[in-house]
Amino acid sequence: MSAARRRVLVVDDNPGYLDVIRTILGDADHGIDVEVAETGTAAIGLLRDRPPDALPAVVFLDFHLPDLTAPEVLRRLRALPTLHDVRVVVMSQSEWDADRRAALDAGAQDFFAKPSRAQALRDLLLSHLPPA
Repeated sequence: MSAARRRVLVVDDNPGYLDVIRTILGDADHGIDVEVAETGTAAIGLLRDRPPDALPAVVFLDFHLPDLTAPEVLRRLRALPTLHDVRVVVMSQSEWDADRRAALDAGAQDFFAKPSRAQALRDLLLSHLPPA
């Protein structure tokens, strides 16, 4: 019998970046199921009514989405009891300290600048997942 698969949700409106992350995380040897959303509203909707055992292990959230910024998505997630503790890592093309601070202050566990080298991105993404 195979080990339980880990779930992640990637929220980004850039199809090319979504493909990169899907490729990095979706490799069969990682045992990860990757789900995507292209807006903050869609991500909140995907998460809101799920039972705790169906929540992703981590949400990788782009800072600048077409509808909401990452801090706003985080505030909305943290306001919902079932999503208060969901692990969120914010990604941004901006390396501005103000963006990093806003994401962390809103409840993100980490913040990283994109794009980055594929190996560095893979290592960072995998470091935020629980062991298989």
